[in-house]
Amino acid sequence: MTGTKQKIHIGTSGYQYDHWKEVFYPENMPAEKWFEYYSRHFDTVEINNQLSRAAPGIPPIH
Repeated sequence: MTGTKQKIHIGTSGYQYDHWKEVFYPENMPAEKWFEYYSRHFDTVEINNQLSRAAPGIPPIH
């Protein structure tokens, strides 16, 4: 792909990690602000919430 610009997305497998406080997140930042802060530095994040539980009224897929 010579001469073709490719966009690369960089992120992590989540953003709510307590051990990131004071390492990535500022010391006094409340957890409610973590995603906003994260999104200023990364343009993607993996969230697997849909695999944890089905929406109400939707039967599980087997």
